Amino acid sequence: MKLMKLFVCKHGLTMLFLLITLSYTQAQENQEPRTHVVTLNVNTLAIQADNADQVSNFGQDSSVSNKDFTVFVRKGDTVVWRARSTSDPQNDEVRVRFIKHTSGVKLFGSETLTDNAENVGVVSGTVSKGRDGDIEKYDVLFVVIRNGEQVGGTHTIDPKLHVKG
Repeated sequence: MKLMKLFVCKHGLTMLFLLITLSYTQAQENQEPRTHVVTLNVNTLAIQADNADQVSNFGQDSSVSNKDFTVFVRKGDTVVWRARSTSDPQNDEVRVRFIKHTSGVKLFGSETLTDNAENVGVVSGTVSKGRDGDIEKYDVLFVVIRNGEQVGGTHTIDPKLHVKG
């Protein structure tokens, strides 16, 4: 009888563990796609042709570089990149023009994403590829418009995307 109770208890725990694992896996697979809004903050009064990395950030902790800034995504998620002036938002405009793949898995299935006439300065894409752990490095190419004129050409910041789940 003791042997029978031990058997039931041991296998009952195993079954419980399997049910919890399957439930967690099912929940992970059934998660609704999310929209991640990535905002590039730019000190438009200080930006020049060669200092975009020093005067721009994504609002991350100061210990995290722009190069190491990471957005964690899942297949089906949408990422929207936009930008804003932190120094003169009334007069200056920052427009994200392109998102360009530089290395790793092409999570959006294309080399480049661009803004369009309906949404000037904002770029979006839906993650269509990738598995857990895949990483894509990409460049955010943006322009600064100060008092109606472009300042310093096209600027580049290079964060990354990381697939989770």
